[in-house]
Amino acid sequence: MPARLLVVDDERDICTVLSQSLKNAGYEVDSFTDPEEALSKFTSGRYALTLLNIKMPRINGFDVFEKLQAIDKNIKVCFLTAFDRDFSDEMNSRFPRIQLRCFLHKPISLQKVVQAINEELKTEDT
Repeated sequence: MPARLLVVDDERDICTVLSQSLKNAGYEVDSFTDPEEALSKFTSGRYALTLLNIKMPRINGFDVFEKLQAIDKNIKVCFLTAFDRDFSDEMNSRFPRIQLRCFLHKPISLQKVVQAINEELKTEDT
């Protein structure tokens, strides 16, 4: 059974392209442009990994991830950002028990996104 992924990005085009590419790579994908809607539909154990944009209106990706972890402590994450800023300090201070492994800067090739997700899904939980 293919892993199910959750994609959350406020840009509809990016969400659509990522979802289709991940489906083509063999994953089941649910995608949302509204992070609050994604949170309302999230259930424990449903997703192997979430792909989250960091900068979104009303609620950022770090806040979304924190809320997802409250529901499912085993959820893995790959963060996306279009900013040329290092978010590792903020990530480490907010989530000290999680080793930052999957941090993707846009623009990124779809092949690299799939590769990063494959690698993250192979890792042991921290």
